[in-house]
Amino acid sequence: MLARLTYSTLAICACINYYRGLDFRGHTIAWLSGYVTFVTIIHLVVWPIFVGTFLQLNWYNLQDEDFKEKFGVLYEDLALKRGRKVIIEPVWFCVRRLLLAMVVCLQQHLWLQVLTFIVFLFLTVLFHYYIRPYKDERDHIIAIGNEVTICWVFYTILL
Repeated sequence: MLARLTYSTLAICACINYYRGLDFRGHTIAWLSGYVTFVTIIHLVVWPIFVGTFLQLNWYNLQDEDFKEKFGVLYEDLALKRGRKVIIEPVWFCVRRLLLAMVVCLQQHLWLQVLTFIVFLFLTVLFHYYIRPYKDERDHIIAIGNEVTICWVFYTILL
């Protein structure tokens, strides 16, 4: 869970820095800030691809205790017995956080924010309803409940 929170925080910070403007010509601090932001954005884009590929290539090792101890944070609480499709969940989480962080920074395009948010919400609810990636049934209900709550909050903000 901490890895996901860290990813979300990095995505928001990097996108805010990017949309404020990267300046590679100014002072050392401005250049360093621009460079770190650029490297962070590259990392945030590559991370979901890496996680998905890594988990797919090591599918048969995911149940191994040594492997779980080293890399279990990437797929904790997933119902691996349901097949490889559950690996979409950690990848989708990262992609969604990155894109939502980018969209939030595009304040001049409200239609893009609303459209992206609604599409992500719809896809996430469908994914959790049909794939059911978690071991515990309560986690599915909580995930769908979170999406409904987020939808209501977003609707309230738009009013």
